[in-house]
Amino acid sequence: MELLKLRRARLYDARAACLTFLANYGVPDHILARWAGHTNVATTERWM
Repeated sequence: MELLKLRRARLYDARAACLTFLANYGVPDHILARWAGHTNVATTERWM
């Protein structure tokens, strides 16, 4: 990563980016919440 001048990315960062991408393309919050493992949709909505 250093050789290619890429910043270090954590798995958590990739997960958040994926959820944001899906939300931007219209995936309903209740689906995102299930995929993310949130028991409450409000938790997912706070992060989006």
